Amino acid sequence: MYTNFYNLHRRPFESVPDSSFLYLSEQHREVLYSLIYGIEEAKGFVLLAGDVGTGKTTLVRALLKEIDGKHLVISVVNPRVGFDDIFFHLLQKLGLPATEKISLAAIEALSEKLIDIHDQGQRVVLLIDEAHLLSEESLEGIRLLSNVEKDQAKLIQIVLVGQNEVYALLDKGAQKSLQQRIVVSRQLKPLAWSDALGYISHRLSESGRGTELFDSQAIALIWRASGGSPRVINQICDNALMIGYALEAEVIGRKIIQEVLSDMGPMRPKSGVQFFRQPLAVWPSWSIAAVFITLFVGLGLAGLNGQDITRPAPQPLQATAPNLLVEGDDGAVEHSFQPVKVKEDLAGGGGEQEAEISSSLKVDNELRETIPSLAKGSGLFVTGKQSMPSDESLWTMAEKIYGGVSETLLDLIHMANEGLVDINQVHFGQTLVFPEITRESMLHPGDDGKLHIHYASFYAVDNAQRVKDKLVKAGLDAFFVASRQGDIEVYRVYVGTFVRKEDAVAVLNTVEFKNLPFLNGTEKEKRNYVN
Repeated sequence: MYTNFYNLHRRPFESVPDSSFLYLSEQHREVLYSLIYGIEEAKGFVLLAGDVGTGKTTLVRALLKEIDGKHLVISVVNPRVGFDDIFFHLLQKLGLPATEKISLAAIEALSEKLIDIHDQGQRVVLLIDEAHLLSEESLEGIRLLSNVEKDQAKLIQIVLVGQNEVYALLDKGAQKSLQQRIVVSRQLKPLAWSDALGYISHRLSESGRGTELFDSQAIALIWRASGGSPRVINQICDNALMIGYALEAEVIGRKIIQEVLSDMGPMRPKSGVQFFRQPLAVWPSWSIAAVFITLFVGLGLAGLNGQDITRPAPQPLQATAPNLLVEGDDGAVEHSFQPVKVKEDLAGGGGEQEAEISSSLKVDNELRETIPSLAKGSGLFVTGKQSMPSDESLWTMAEKIYGGVSETLLDLIHMANEGLVDINQVHFGQTLVFPEITRESMLHPGDDGKLHIHYASFYAVDNAQRVKDKLVKAGLDAFFVASRQGDIEVYRVYVGTFVRKEDAVAVLNTVEFKNLPFLNGTEKEKRNYVN
C-alpha cells in the first residue's frame, strides 16, 4: 500500500520482531553486552526483564545471533509447563532418551552429556522466555539444574527472560537461593524521547527512507502516547503511514497522529514515561507550614483592602493543544510537554485551525494588564549561551542540559530568548540562551512591586485552569495569566501575592517544583545546568 508512495522497500513498522530492525540505543547496547558477558563468563543465572512491548524478544534474537555457533541454545517458550516437561525437553534436544520421570540415571546422563559438550569448547544455554509465568516448583528445579559444574564453571547457562513481574516471583523467600545466583540482571525500560526519535529514524532508514518522514511534533506525540513502548510506537507509526497515504501527505504531522490515537481508542496504553527522570505531578506538595504561611500572608493583605484572596477564575476555552494531563495509577495527575503549533491541518500543512477565543479570556487579559511584567517574564535569569547542533531540537537540548523537559522549562527558556518567535522552529547554528534556573528566579514581580511565585506553565488553558483550581481548593491564592510568547500562547500559573520578599521566600522555600525537579534537592544538588 503505502511503501511505494513513501519510497520504502518494505514496511518499517511491522509488529513481528525482526533483529534486522534492532536499534541499539545506549540502554539496549549495554543490556545486550551484559547478557553476552554473563553467558561467556558462565558464573550463574542471567536475567532480562521488561514490560510488554519494550523489545525483549528482538534483543534476545540479536543475542542469539551474537552467540550463534559458540554455544548450543535450547529455548523454552511455554514455561507454564512443569519442570518435568522442561527437563524432558532438554534431554530430547541433547539427543538423550526421555524417561517417564526424573531419575538419578537421567540426571547422570545429562551431566555426562554437558561435560562432553563443555570439553568440545561449547556450552549449553537454556533460555526460558516468559519466565514470570514459571511456578515455584519449576524455579526450584531449574536452580538445582544449574548445580552441574566442572572446574568451577557452569555446564549449563540459564537465561531467564520475562516481564517485570518476574522480580516479585524471585523476591519470594523460597527463591532467595536462586536470586543469589543471578550474576547479570538487566531491565529494559521504555524508550526515552531521544531514543524514540532514533528508533523511528532507524527503522525508516532500514526500510529505504533516506529523509525524515515524521515531523518533530508527530514524534513527540507518538512518544508520549506510546509510553516509550517500541511495540506501540510501531502500531501508531504503521497506522499513521496508512492514513498519510490515503491523504497523500508527504510528511506525517501531529494531526494525523491524533487521528490514529483516536482510532486506537482503548487499545492505547496509559503512558508511564515522564519527561523528567523523577515522577511528576501537576500541583506542588506544600507542607502544612506553607499553607498556613500563605493563608496568613494572603488573608493579611486581603484584610487590608477588603478583597478576596483568590482572583477571578477564567473559564475554559478551546485549547490549541491537546490535553496532556493523564491520570496516574494512584489518581494523581501528571503532565508533560508536547511541541505546539498554532496552525496545522490534518495532513500536516496547508490549512489553518485557529483557537476559538471565548469571552472568558477577557479575564486573563484584564489580569495581564494589571501585572504586565508577569506576561513578559521576570528578567531574573543568569544566562549561558549555546549554539544549536544540526541534529538537535530545543526540547532535546533542554533534556540534555537540565535532565528533562516540561512545558514550564520550555516556557522559561522561551522567556529568556526574547527574539525567539516559535520554540518549534529552532535552526542549526542558532545561538540560544539556556538560563540558570533557581528558586529565587521563580519569584516574579508585578508592576505594583508585589511578588508572585511562578509555579508552572502550560500550552493549553484547560491544563492551567485545572492546576489553578486544585491550588485554590487547597486554600492557596492561585491564578493564571494568558500571555503570548512569540507566536505561542502560554498560560502561566502563579501562587501568592506578597508585599515583602521575606514572606515570599518563606513560602517559596516550601514549594516542591515537581515539573522542575532539579530545584528540589539540597543546595549542593542545585547545580548550574548551563555549560
